[in-house]
Amino acid sequence: MSRLLIAYYVGAFGPTVRIDTQSMDELIAIRQVFAKLTSGLILEIELGRELPGRLEAMRGLLLRTVTQRHSKVLELDHMNIEGPSFSWCNTREDWLDCVEKVDALMEGNSPGHQYLTNEGIDDALVELCYQE
Repeated sequence: MSRLLIAYYVGAFGPTVRIDTQSMDELIAIRQVFAKLTSGLILEIELGRELPGRLEAMRGLLLRTVTQRHSKVLELDHMNIEGPSFSWCNTREDWLDCVEKVDALMEGNSPGHQYLTNEGIDDALVELCYQE
Protein backbone atom coordinates (compact mmCIF):
# COMPACT_ATOMS: atom_id res chain seq x y z
CA MET A 1 0.00 0.00 0.00
CA SER A 2 1.34 3.39 -1.02
CA ARG A 3 1.96 5.98 1.64
CA LEU A 4 2.89 8.68 -0.87
CA LEU A 5 1.90 12.08 0.46
CA ILE A 6 1.80 15.37 -1.43
CA ALA A 7 1.37 18.06 1.21
CA TYR A 8 1.33 21.84 1.30
CA TYR A 9 2.57 23.78 4.31
CA VAL A 10 4.40 26.97 5.19
CA GLY A 11 7.80 26.05 6.59
CA ALA A 12 11.17 27.60 7.32
CA PHE A 13 11.70 28.30 3.58
CA GLY A 14 8.17 29.65 3.06
CA PRO A 15 5.36 27.94 1.14
CA THR A 16 6.37 24.33 0.45
CA VAL A 17 4.95 21.38 -1.48
CA ARG A 18 6.43 18.25 0.05
CA ILE A 19 6.33 15.04 -1.97
CA ASP A 20 6.92 12.47 0.74
CA THR A 21 7.97 8.97 -0.38
CA GLN A 22 8.62 6.07 1.97
CA SER A 23 9.53 3.29 -0.48
CA MET A 24 11.72 2.73 -3.49
CA ASP A 25 8.56 1.90 -5.48
CA GLU A 26 7.18 5.36 -4.75
CA LEU A 27 10.44 6.99 -5.86
CA ILE A 28 10.34 4.94 -9.05
CA ALA A 29 6.74 6.08 -9.66
CA ILE A 30 7.76 9.75 -9.27
CA ARG A 31 10.70 9.17 -11.61
CA GLN A 32 8.37 7.64 -14.20
CA VAL A 33 6.10 10.70 -14.09
CA PHE A 34 9.05 13.03 -14.69
CA ALA A 35 10.36 10.72 -17.44
CA LYS A 36 6.99 10.85 -19.23
CA LEU A 37 7.22 14.64 -19.25
CA THR A 38 10.82 14.46 -20.47
CA SER A 39 9.84 12.24 -23.41
CA GLY A 40 7.44 14.83 -24.80
CA LEU A 41 4.81 12.15 -25.39
CA ILE A 42 2.75 13.45 -22.46
CA LEU A 43 2.60 17.21 -21.93
CA GLU A 44 0.42 17.43 -18.82
CA ILE A 45 -0.07 15.27 -15.71
CA GLU A 46 -2.12 15.91 -12.57
CA LEU A 47 0.25 14.47 -9.96
CA GLY A 48 -2.44 13.78 -7.37
CA ARG A 49 -4.36 11.66 -9.89
CA GLU A 50 -1.41 9.99 -11.60
CA LEU A 51 0.11 8.49 -8.47
CA PRO A 52 -1.51 6.48 -5.70
CA GLY A 53 -1.34 8.49 -2.53
CA ARG A 54 -3.04 11.46 -1.00
CA LEU A 55 -3.05 15.23 -1.13
CA GLU A 56 -2.95 17.09 2.17
CA ALA A 57 -3.85 20.77 2.61
CA MET A 58 -3.86 21.30 -1.17
CA ARG A 59 -6.19 20.77 -4.11
CA GLY A 60 -3.82 19.84 -6.89
CA LEU A 61 -0.44 19.90 -8.57
CA LEU A 62 -0.52 20.02 -12.37
CA LEU A 63 2.77 19.27 -14.14
CA ARG A 64 3.27 20.57 -17.69
CA THR A 65 5.94 20.42 -20.33
CA VAL A 66 6.54 23.75 -22.08
CA THR A 67 8.86 24.71 -24.91
CA GLN A 68 10.41 27.70 -23.15
CA ARG A 69 11.32 27.97 -19.48
CA HIS A 70 9.87 30.81 -17.48
CA SER A 71 11.71 32.38 -14.55
CA LYS A 72 8.94 31.14 -12.23
CA VAL A 73 8.20 27.44 -12.84
CA LEU A 74 5.74 26.77 -9.99
CA GLU A 75 2.74 29.10 -9.90
CA LEU A 76 -0.25 29.28 -7.62
CA ASP A 77 -3.37 28.82 -9.77
CA HIS A 78 -6.06 29.01 -7.15
CA MET A 79 -6.50 29.10 -3.39
CA ASN A 80 -9.66 28.18 -1.49
CA ILE A 81 -10.73 26.47 1.74
CA GLU A 82 -9.30 23.13 0.49
CA GLY A 83 -5.91 24.71 -0.08
CA PRO A 84 -3.90 25.77 -3.11
CA SER A 85 -3.70 24.39 -6.63
CA PHE A 86 -0.39 24.79 -8.44
CA SER A 87 0.90 24.53 -12.00
CA TRP A 88 4.49 23.38 -12.38
CA CYS A 89 5.85 24.07 -15.89
CA ASN A 90 9.25 22.88 -17.09
CA THR A 91 10.93 22.22 -20.40
CA ARG A 92 11.81 18.64 -21.29
CA GLU A 93 15.39 19.36 -20.21
CA ASP A 94 14.22 20.71 -16.84
CA TRP A 95 12.12 17.57 -16.26
CA LEU A 96 15.24 15.55 -17.07
CA ASP A 97 17.01 17.48 -14.31
CA CYS A 98 14.22 16.35 -11.95
CA VAL A 99 14.71 12.75 -13.14
CA GLU A 100 18.40 13.03 -12.28
CA LYS A 101 17.60 14.34 -8.79
CA VAL A 102 15.31 11.35 -8.21
CA ASP A 103 18.10 9.09 -9.48
CA ALA A 104 20.44 10.60 -6.87
CA LEU A 105 17.98 9.70 -4.10
CA MET A 106 17.57 6.20 -5.51
CA GLU A 107 21.32 5.60 -5.78
CA GLY A 108 21.88 6.73 -2.20
CA ASN A 109 19.08 4.44 -0.99
CA SER A 110 19.07 6.24 2.35
CA PRO A 111 16.90 9.00 3.80
CA GLY A 112 17.29 12.29 1.98
CA HIS A 113 15.61 15.02 -0.03
CA GLN A 114 15.99 17.10 -3.16
CA TYR A 115 14.65 20.58 -3.91
CA LEU A 116 12.99 20.67 -7.32
CA THR A 117 12.04 24.36 -7.58
CA ASN A 118 13.66 27.61 -6.49
CA GLU A 119 13.13 29.21 -3.11
CA GLY A 120 12.18 32.88 -3.31
CA ILE A 121 11.31 32.72 -7.02
CA ASP A 122 8.57 30.14 -7.30
CA ASP A 123 5.24 30.43 -5.47
CA ALA A 124 6.27 27.40 -3.40
CA LEU A 125 9.34 25.24 -2.97
CA VAL A 126 8.87 21.64 -4.13
CA GLU A 127 10.77 19.23 -1.89
CA LEU A 128 11.00 15.53 -2.78
CA CYS A 129 11.69 13.48 0.36
CA TYR A 130 12.65 9.84 0.70
CA GLN A 131 12.18 8.10 4.08
CA GLU A 132 12.43 11.34 6.07
